[in-house]
Amino acid sequence: MSDETIFVLIASYRDSQCSTTIRDLYDKARWPQNIYIGICWQFSPSDPFDCVDLDQIYMDHIRIDRVPFQESHGVCWARRRASLLNRGEDYTLFIDSHMLFEKHWDEILISELKRCPSKRAVLSAYPPPFILPDIKTYRAPQINFVARLENSIVLQGYPTERWRGKARWLVDLPEYEPLHGAVFAAGFCFMPTETLHEVPYDPYIDWEEEEVSYSLRLWLHGWDIYCCTKQYMHHLGTRDKKDSAHNFRRFTKADELYHRAVISKKRFYALLGIKTSDDPEVMKDLERYDLGHARSLRRYSALTGAYFSEGRVSVRSRGVWYASMNAAHPANSEKVNEGLMAVMRKSYEDRKGVTLDSGSTMYATKQLRPAIVDFYKEYNISSVLDLGCGVSDWLIQKGLEVEHYVGVDFIPELIEMKRKRHENKAWLQWICSDFRYEQYGSFDVIIIRDCLTQMSVFDTILACELWKASGSRYLLASHYETNSNRELDLPSGTWAKINLTKPPFHFPKPLALLPDQVEHGKYLALWKMDEIPDISLDQYSVPVLESRATLAMKTLPEDEFEFLYSLRDVGCFKETHLGGDESIQYDMDVIRQNTILRRILAKICDNFRERMTQYELHIVYFTQNTVSIAHLKSSTILIPLLPPLMPSLKLRWHDETAIIPNGKPIDLGQDDMELHLDLEQDETSAQSPEWAVALICGEPISRNVKIM
Repeated sequence: MSDETIFVLIASYRDSQCSTTIRDLYDKARWPQNIYIGICWQFSPSDPFDCVDLDQIYMDHIRIDRVPFQESHGVCWARRRASLLNRGEDYTLFIDSHMLFEKHWDEILISELKRCPSKRAVLSAYPPPFILPDIKTYRAPQINFVARLENSIVLQGYPTERWRGKARWLVDLPEYEPLHGAVFAAGFCFMPTETLHEVPYDPYIDWEEEEVSYSLRLWLHGWDIYCCTKQYMHHLGTRDKKDSAHNFRRFTKADELYHRAVISKKRFYALLGIKTSDDPEVMKDLERYDLGHARSLRRYSALTGAYFSEGRVSVRSRGVWYASMNAAHPANSEKVNEGLMAVMRKSYEDRKGVTLDSGSTMYATKQLRPAIVDFYKEYNISSVLDLGCGVSDWLIQKGLEVEHYVGVDFIPELIEMKRKRHENKAWLQWICSDFRYEQYGSFDVIIIRDCLTQMSVFDTILACELWKASGSRYLLASHYETNSNRELDLPSGTWAKINLTKPPFHFPKPLALLPDQVEHGKYLALWKMDEIPDISLDQYSVPVLESRATLAMKTLPEDEFEFLYSLRDVGCFKETHLGGDESIQYDMDVIRQNTILRRILAKICDNFRERMTQYELHIVYFTQNTVSIAHLKSSTILIPLLPPLMPSLKLRWHDETAIIPNGKPIDLGQDDMELHLDLEQDETSAQSPEWAVALICGEPISRNVKIM
């Protein structure tokens, strides 16, 4: 029997479900005698319920801080009060007061926490919902990411955005260790109690800044956030409108709510150092609830893609790249990424493979099919690659025959159905594959209809790189002529209109627009493949200088550079030491499994794809401006990984000197070499001395390698 104790922290505002939560918590525990509860109970004497039933077992384990609801100062204030009821239990569990649990949740959470790659780990995620009285929802695991939203209150001189966590649901994979996350969820977090003592809850933050501020404070104090491999508790989704006593907004004056929100927002930006305040209420005890100094805020941005001072998030955040170093992450799984796969599979299963896709019926394509026939004739089309071919056969009807047609889709059952249905048609070929990451040869035209609308910007860019490299002549893609692309900050699996001529795609004017539900502004637009530009996330690119007068070509978008730089923080690495500075060695098996990392390294080093089976990758981090590395063996490729705005790196070896732009690979090709690295800094980068280089080495780095 385990003797490890758990303190359950609950802030409850007149919640009729609180007693049910506590009863279920004890009923489902493996070792209920080891569970202790601290409740900040904000109550009204007129309420016909209490936070705990009179016959509740282990009443002597339940500590209640009773506060009249009129004296409440918000949820963070209440969580702070509840945290003070801790008596030194081994673990602390944050929950809301309207939860249900799975059997032996306590035993499983302790085991999950111990399986995390980091020794300073917390588990946190948004629990799936349940419906009263006890109808639970079961979903695959999830990872939280940082999202940017418009601020509910705009303060003059302050940023206009607010930040919160959002959930990415993953595919349900076999057993694996918890995946790296980035955002604390107040509705469920399990941690060693020492975490709560080291990072106390700030009572002066309001609910809009609660989760993101505590996420930052945890991480900058050196704690790592992980998501669970399964869900072990459930959160009440909806309840009867008559049960409204828990709605604090209804019973709090509007000016009080506004005052709390203003103080919280100013405090949050003072905490980040973005804007200080001379208001003593904003700055009260701020040093007690500081960010921490074990890591830097820039490292959090490098890891997560959330840039608070600039007011933006990147595709790295929406794609939860920080979790992708784990082999169980969807990007590295043989199964397709959960978002797009879930949408496509649900569409297929809802129709049970019989009813046609609603957007691809004969009626829905009646404008388009004659235009396709004319297009084939005018442009001499004899081979077609149809990506996302779907259930419908609209593109292979009579009059649309070509010499060679290949249809590609994600879903095995769908492709098998297509093969059986058309087994006597030799000109048709069907492939089950993820077309975001695969090539299929050269065709006269690649057609992708109603798929880019459900792909993330990053996935679209990766796919376009493949299409351009295929040698195909034309691209015919869904295109909304008047759309602005404002809603493209979405993960794969979320539908949005797409205009390929607008940023970040910048396609030229289409050669032709084929009508496809034009009443909705939708067309199939035609481009010559060799006229499609090299797409990059220009708004996120790192400006790098080849010399003080000449702007070099951008070799890495900022997202990709920052991802490489932040690899030490994803938790899946072997530590090695090359001398006085920190180095991380990456297992090539991890690199081969990692879709994003493999593509980035292949892009910046053309021959790395072929060589990576025999080469090691080391990311070496420095805090000094001038460094020498001696005794590297065999052919070594060096890639500078400099913080944004740092212009360049001077590299000297064998009396030769070169100035290397950020992210540009150099194949040194020397044995027993000595490198002298001199970081060039300017005033804008003087506050960011931490930098790194990637060394891709043909032989294991020996202990003789020295950093001086």
